[in-house]
Amino acid sequence: MENNLLPTLGLARRAGKLLLGVDSISAYRKPTCLLIYASDASPRVARALSERRDPCVTLNLTKQQIGKAVGCGEVAVVAVTDAGFARLIGKKLEQLEENE
Repeated sequence: MENNLLPTLGLARRAGKLLLGVDSISAYRKPTCLLIYASDASPRVARALSERRDPCVTLNLTKQQIGKAVGCGEVAVVAVTDAGFARLIGKKLEQLEENE
């Protein structure tokens, strides 16, 4: 279950390694390590970030679940800016796939 990713997202936010929302991600000029979309993010969100060549994944989590994990309201997309956090999230995603 992807809910075990939520504490990792919260930790990345507290460490200052997570960007929230289309505007802050668009304004970030460097490549990010991972874009994470909520399952209920609108197609407009993906179009707004389509020019970025960052790796991305859509989680089976809602905007509300992701927002709660990172300490704010609903969040459709977040970007991980730290390679270590991105690797940790990738490992957790691999474990989820193995368990399914």
